[in-house]
Amino acid sequence: MKITVANIKGGVGKSTLAKILSQKLNLPIRNLDSYQDPTLFGDMKEATGKSDSWIADTGGYLGKELKKTIEESDLVIVPTLPSVRDIVATASFLEWLLPFYKGKVLIVANQSNEKEAKEVMEALKEVLGNIDYAMVEDIKFARIPQIKSVRSWDLERANWMDYLKVWNRSRQRAAEHINAFCEELQEWINR
Repeated sequence: MKITVANIKGGVGKSTLAKILSQKLNLPIRNLDSYQDPTLFGDMKEATGKSDSWIADTGGYLGKELKKTIEESDLVIVPTLPSVRDIVATASFLEWLLPFYKGKVLIVANQSNEKEAKEVMEALKEVLGNIDYAMVEDIKFARIPQIKSVRSWDLERANWMDYLKVWNRSRQRAAEHINAFCEELQEWINR
């Protein structure tokens, strides 16, 4: 399985999602992001040469190397955030991608609640309606929910043990959402 996580917009969660998927699907990382913090993938297996399976983490750019990697891919995951700027950039990326890529595309509304994810999907479906993508095998939408941050926790009015309980519950909920996302992704890939 060859998966590319890509979008021209920075800060949408490409690297984080690539690392999570690499761990969950036990696939090596192919790091194509020249601006990537080298410590992010320090504990990951690096894909080398003509490996049969990998997760490609890309930077926010278009180019020959990205196009070649995408053409080799079985699946392209396009994360986006629920903001106008992110949706516009994602739409531009899809307009570039869909005329040449004929495989599966998963568009992920990242860090979004159900209402925001629906708005992202509706906006992008309008864009997709203007693109001739009939040759694309499949386009699917998914959502990774926003997890409440414990950084906003008022430490002055709460004791440390309460803070740790909330932190652990938040991390547990995040893990549950990621596991459910990975299971759904694996089922979709296998069909």
